Amino acid sequence: MPLVSVIVPIYKVEKYLRRCVDSLVTQTLRDIEIILVDDGSPDGCGKICDEYAEKDQRVKVIHQRNGGAASARNAGVKAAQGKYVAFVDGDDWIEKETYADLSAAAASVNADLVFYDFTLVKENGDTFISPYQKVDMPEMPVQTETALKLLFQKKLESFSWIFICERSLFFDRETFFPEGRRYEDTATVYRIVGASQKIAFVREKLYHYFQRDQSATHHSNLQDSRDVFLTLEEMEQYVVNFWPDVYPYFLNYQVAMLVWCYILYCKATLSSKRQDDITGYKIREKFYRQLKKVKLADFIGDPYLFKIILMKFRLIRPLIFLKSKMENDDSRACHIFL
Repeated sequence: MPLVSVIVPIYKVEKYLRRCVDSLVTQTLRDIEIILVDDGSPDGCGKICDEYAEKDQRVKVIHQRNGGAASARNAGVKAAQGKYVAFVDGDDWIEKETYADLSAAAASVNADLVFYDFTLVKENGDTFISPYQKVDMPEMPVQTETALKLLFQKKLESFSWIFICERSLFFDRETFFPEGRRYEDTATVYRIVGASQKIAFVREKLYHYFQRDQSATHHSNLQDSRDVFLTLEEMEQYVVNFWPDVYPYFLNYQVAMLVWCYILYCKATLSSKRQDDITGYKIREKFYRQLKKVKLADFIGDPYLFKIILMKFRLIRPLIFLKSKMENDDSRACHIFL
């Protein structure tokens, strides 16, 4: 049985795939299996996957009809044999010591979940810090409740690739990625944290998150806002039922996420006459109801504070509309905020 199973969902990343897989086959930890899930990619990704499988017996390839990133990740998890499971997106890459460091960190404190840090890389090669990147990991391992609080304080990220965990965490409570939905990692990571017993942290930036200009995460449609709203509803029910002491932390997180959800909605419906679609109504109603339960002072230092204020005074949609109409350099002012 390999120590770590690395799952790579692959779709239309032919240009970047070799860089990704090369960073996996050259890991200093040799006791790994690499599961490349070709999610019906119409380019040469499938052929590249097969080439690596022929050269390295640790590489396994799954070819499937296109079902989305969640479907590809789930297929990889179900095929995995390792004690630990990790994910890498097909256009990203990792440092050579990544899985040696992470598995050692897990073993040293008997942790079943290990978070680590990352860098953001633009298509032109520049690295940068996002204003929303607030990774602030503790020095020592923590228990589940503390980790959930950190997650809802946005001191930990909800990316599927930001951790390794014991494979059993997926199966013990049948925690898989919801298929057919966007932002499926946000809908899953908190459940993985909730299923864990001890969480450790490696503070080194071992993962390189590549942001392409045409990446799917940079385009929104109406379904995106619906999916995010559904995730927030599920998340709230989960916290209320299983972790009530965490709810105050979740509430602040929820308010900020509802603003993001509404921004997605506004951008998707900007040119539509359906401005008061039921989704928009649900988001606004939920936001104003939950806003009464929090203190704006609690958001000091949070990049979303200004957006929360804008939404409180119903200025989000007008500013997004204004930004879309401005074609000169002055549009930068709106871009900073939205």
